[in-house]
Amino acid sequence: MQVHEYAPLPGAEDMVFSANPALAGLNRSGDRVAVASRMKFPSRQVEVPAIVGRLTELGYTVDTSI
Repeated sequence: MQVHEYAPLPGAEDMVFSANPALAGLNRSGDRVAVASRMKFPSRQVEVPAIVGRLTELGYTVDTSI
C-alpha cells in the first residue's frame, strides 16, 4: 500500500477525515476512478476541490457530477 499526502487547507479543520471528500478505487478494467462528494457544510465543501485536484494529479478520473 502506498500513502499519498496533500497539504492542509487553512480553515479546513476537518480535513483529517480524508475519506469523506471522495471515494477512490479501481474500475473493472483496473483504471483509477473516483467520485467526489457533495459536502453539506460550507466548512467541509472547501476540501473537495483540494482532494479532487490531488487525485487527478495521481492519475484518477474523477466524477464530480454525482
